[in-house]
Order: sequence, then structure tokens, then C-alpha cells
Amino acid sequence: MEVFALTTADVLEAVSAKSNALVTYLRGAGVSEQDLQTANLFVYPMYDYSQPGPVPGPPTITGYQAGVTVYVTIRDIDQASTIVDGAAFAVGDALRLQGLGWSIKDSDQLLATARADAIEKAKVQADQFAAAADLTVGAIVSIDEQPGSATEFRGEGDGAGIPFSPGTDQLQVTVRVVFAASPA
Repeated sequence: MEVFALTTADVLEAVSAKSNALVTYLRGAGVSEQDLQTANLFVYPMYDYSQPGPVPGPPTITGYQAGVTVYVTIRDIDQASTIVDGAAFAVGDALRLQGLGWSIKDSDQLLATARADAIEKAKVQADQFAAAADLTVGAIVSIDEQPGSATEFRGEGDGAGIPFSPGTDQLQVTVRVVFAASPA
């Protein structure tokens, strides 16, 4: 959020009031303390560069701009639109929405399923390669997981206010599996 005032004391007081209003609203809307992070407090002078006269003079400070960034995690997508709308009412024109990000809440089970699927695919492919090379697949010698990201989730917002649609994301596992082989 950003605010403007004539003095640094006034602008800091204004940004503090807006920040308090925002955090109070978010807590009241059910956003937990662990899902709020305040960052990036700034105060900058605002200048007037248009000095009248034949020789332009140095710029003059006309006031100050201050702001603070508040990162908010909304765990229930059905509440996202309502929370953003409420935040706008809580702080008014000072609100600056700077971006959205999506994440998979609990990926442990999804990763476990993706790993099991990857091993099964590796076994099928090993059998295909072995048959083509007239070999028999033996036991797994080693498994290495490669870094990755990505199984699917899909969701949509509640339709009130700004619609939030995270679309589809993928949680991907890449494994390198080495099998023992012997002549068929």
C-alpha cells in the first residue's frame, strides 16, 4: 500500500494507520498470523522539478510517499475474492495489489503417487528395451530422483468480486532407474 503526505512524520503515521487497518481486517477475516508477513517499508521524497524562471533551480520536495508490502497467504480459494475486496475497503486507495502466486497446499501424497507411477513406468520401459535387446530385466540397482515440480490440481474462486482461477498446475517427478539385466 502507498500513502502520500507533506512531512515524513505525517506519511509514516498514515502508512502505519493503513497497515494497522489492513492487518486488523485480515485477522478478522480469518487470516492467521503465520499467513501474514510485513516487508519492504519505504519512504521517499516527492520532488517538483518545474522551477519557473529563465534558469531552472534545484528541485523542491513537495511531500513524501511511503508504503509497506504485506504478503498474505489465503488458504481457502473460495475466500480469496472476498478477502481482496475487503482489503480494498479497509485501506481504500492506498491498496496496491502487486501479484498473485499459487502453490499446492500439501504435496506429500501427490509426490508419493507420482514417484510410484514413475517407478512403474520405468519398469514398463525397461521391459520394452530388454525385449528389443533380447535381455531379461533383473532387480533395480539404483534409483535417483531428479529435481522437478509438477501432479495436477484445479480450482476456481467463489465468483464474488474479482474471480480467482488458479488454473492447472503440475507436480512432476523424474527418476533415473538402473536395472540389472541378463541374457534372455
